[in-house]
Amino acid sequence: MLGNLAQTKFKEAASGRLRLIKVLIFLAALLLTMAISYLRHVTGPEYALTAFYLMPIVLSAWLVGLSAGVCISLTSALSWLTADLSMAALFSNPFVPYVNQSLRFLVFLFITLMITKMKKMLEIQERLARTDPLTGISNRLAFFEYAEIEVNKAKRYGYPISILSLDVDNFKAVNDQFGHREGDNLLRVVAGTIRANIRIIDIAARFGGDEFVILLSRTNSDDAYQLGIKLQRKLSTLMRQNNWAASVSIGVATYDYMSENIHDMVASADALMYSAKQNGKNMVLLKVIARNERSMIIH
Repeated sequence: MLGNLAQTKFKEAASGRLRLIKVLIFLAALLLTMAISYLRHVTGPEYALTAFYLMPIVLSAWLVGLSAGVCISLTSALSWLTADLSMAALFSNPFVPYVNQSLRFLVFLFITLMITKMKKMLEIQERLARTDPLTGISNRLAFFEYAEIEVNKAKRYGYPISILSLDVDNFKAVNDQFGHREGDNLLRVVAGTIRANIRIIDIAARFGGDEFVILLSRTNSDDAYQLGIKLQRKLSTLMRQNNWAASVSIGVATYDYMSENIHDMVASADALMYSAKQNGKNMVLLKVIARNERSMIIH
């Protein structure tokens, strides 16, 4: 409960900071728009300054969102209209400023829509590139990107990291008996169970097939092993409830000393997981890598 409360507070604080940053960006775009409008008033009708108006519009649309982009677009058109009306005598027809600014507002609005749509598409592509499409958790690429950062921090500050490698026992038999759709459901259940039992600072990824890897930051061997046991028991219960003749084998590698790169660390957890499968399946094996020695603890 305390862990969930801490995660909630962390998310709320992060969300609050993000909202404040967006407000500041919007205010900066608004001030820039007013400054350009004043420049437009000073220079007269001969200089359109359209490109200058586009800067705060693009800034607000990209960094804040569609509503902010529309608001800045409208502000730009109205401020431009105000400047033109102050020089109405210079136009051949009093309606010219209104027509011009209406058309400019449509152009600004179109640009705002295109910018926000482009950003959304890029975000979707980036998310898909780092997310397993079946389970919704991270994929191998995202795992190693995050893990490299965590390993470097662990080397600098001297805290432990644990890696869990989890594989579904008899997964092929489930596919053969119930079909691939049921096998996919099993994988989603495994991913959801993992995600529900790790912290916000940890990362879980599907490496392919029925293999999952979890990185536990700042986690010693006892806590990592307890998580492995917890996952094994919960997943065993879920397997029985769904009539899946399957279980999970888990390898846990805890590094008190970061002497290897992340790929070697994952390989150690993988080796333990395969050893668990070869020695009867449905078990958790733990290996601790300390500064001065390597010790194997099997449970």
